[in-house]
Amino acid sequence: MYSPGEPGEARALNNVTLKIGNGEFVMVAGRNGSGKTTLLKCMAGFLKPKKGSVTINGVSPERCRRKVAFAVQFPERALFERTLYDDVAFGIKNMGVDKSLIGEKVLRSIASVGLDERSLDISPKELSHGQKRLAAIACVIATEPEYLFLDEPTAGLDLKGKKQVLRTLMSLNDKGMTIVVASHGLAHMLGACSRAIVMDSGSIIADDMPDSLVRYDSLESMGLPLPDTVLLSRKLEKMGLEPGNAFTPEKLADNIFAQITGRAGK
Repeated sequence: MYSPGEPGEARALNNVTLKIGNGEFVMVAGRNGSGKTTLLKCMAGFLKPKKGSVTINGVSPERCRRKVAFAVQFPERALFERTLYDDVAFGIKNMGVDKSLIGEKVLRSIASVGLDERSLDISPKELSHGQKRLAAIACVIATEPEYLFLDEPTAGLDLKGKKQVLRTLMSLNDKGMTIVVASHGLAHMLGACSRAIVMDSGSIIADDMPDSLVRYDSLESMGLPLPDTVLLSRKLEKMGLEPGNAFTPEKLADNIFAQITGRAGK
């Protein structure tokens, strides 16, 4: 609820019914104030809905805290230890993990996000912006959650940083981790997720596969412009080509190459 008791009182979420299966990679998209972050916080157990309930494998989020991790927007701002190793180990130590296992878990977490283990001995302040974001994600996944919720994980990153984060999330999902991401745009996440949900004014407006979602005519009106690659694909369709829905320039180029030559690109 926004501004409860005030003239501008409004529901943050409105009659939301949603089921996410184990191992899914779900994007929840919407403009600012659409309710996507509130939804993620409810699912992760950080907020309790006034009405209704949230369960993870049949139990409340509060009862499976160790299986759930939540990365807030700009999580790198929470890096505070002297070295990256200490930052990544912080959450593990607080869980009471045996000291002999901490080093192994830290190394595994760093490897999962694609950072060199040599970075463990340096201050997080010395990392690039993209590396800091990956380091922050490493801190979150070091506790080995089964369900990972992230609020705008690519916000503020350059193209290289965005790709690094997406590769990491896709790799974690390939290993069985359930991932739910809030995003205010479609461009980068559509190519990574297996399911896309669109929210507006606290309600779920669309819930579909990425290939199908981009055919919705209402996306622009909800502040979700289509990726340039999708717009270009549509222009190419009018020219007689069938490039399909490509969400990255590389995929679009590969599709066009296959169309023209009759064989897949390399």
